[in-house]
Amino acid sequence: MKVFLIRSDHRCYSLLPKDPAFFDKVGLFDGQPIEGIWSRLDDQERAFQVREPDTTRAGGFHDLVLGCLVYGDAVRMSKVGGILGKSGEVLPGTIEGYGPVFVLNPLASYPCFDLERSNYRKAGTAVVQVFEHVFLPDEIGDASVFKAQVRKRTSIYTVSDRGDPENDFYHQYQEACLSGLIFEEVWRS
Repeated sequence: MKVFLIRSDHRCYSLLPKDPAFFDKVGLFDGQPIEGIWSRLDDQERAFQVREPDTTRAGGFHDLVLGCLVYGDAVRMSKVGGILGKSGEVLPGTIEGYGPVFVLNPLASYPCFDLERSNYRKAGTAVVQVFEHVFLPDEIGDASVFKAQVRKRTSIYTVSDRGDPENDFYHQYQEACLSGLIFEEVWRS
């Protein structure tokens, strides 16, 4: 089993909400459901624009903010989209001039981060930086994409090589030759 930290590839599109009050309305993607809030937003409040279209390129995934994954319709309709749909809320939006986009708010969160054996830095009670990840594999649930209990606001992980490649986000992403994400292997059993 391997665990990867998922980060945005900043060579691909980075998005900005069209509504300056977007994050005031929606909040942060911290593992809490927001579908009720999202459904009350109008189309303009769920619209995004590309931050630097001349210096970045389109990818299967786009950067918005830590704690969520943003992708287009082709990804949503693929095996990868099916896997993502099992990991949290899939919230519809649009990219101005490009079309539909979907925001994954991962809700799968597991108490799988081994606080005793990992090497990390805290600020107050929050884990702000992890130098060496150690996971408790028996605590990682069924969702391929998840958050760990101590990094809900910022870090999204994926577990791979558990014997089910059809439901393995990392392998399906690679097989589909998608772009927009970087996978950093942070732990293996």
